[in-house]
Amino acid sequence: MTIFADLLGCFKKKKVQHHTDNNVALEQEQRQNMYAFYKHIEKQNQLNTNFLSFQPHVTEYLRDSMVDWLTSLHFSLRLTQPTLFLAVNILDRLLSVELVLSKHDLKMVAIVALVIASKFEERQFPSALTLMENGVGGNYSQQQIIAMEKIFFKNWGGSY
Repeated sequence: MTIFADLLGCFKKKKVQHHTDNNVALEQEQRQNMYAFYKHIEKQNQLNTNFLSFQPHVTEYLRDSMVDWLTSLHFSLRLTQPTLFLAVNILDRLLSVELVLSKHDLKMVAIVALVIASKFEERQFPSALTLMENGVGGNYSQQQIIAMEKIFFKNWGGSY
């Protein structure tokens, strides 16, 4: 009988600590501080909206068609929506710092953006070399892919 009583004792309801006015005020202040911090980080890492003006060979139309291509690739690989959004963000960030010389180079930048985004968002992600072997990309070397990833992480590695 004592074993049964001990088991019942384990399932008794515990007292719930009620919030006091001090706890609520402290939580509200903490939320405001977090909001201010993230707002500061967002401004610090804001993308220059005029980044395409630095790309002599990449037009708005070409960038839009590359985003469409990334979207169809994203759906065919059955990746999550956040992966697509992050890939487009990474594509734009790479275009803001790295001079893209041709449409062929732009495709490599887009592939690298999708691979980096997949590494952040997916449990299992495709490698750039796997994508190229399956005919998605062009003829890029592993060194070119790694060099482009290094450019991204050198510029924004701590921001993501």
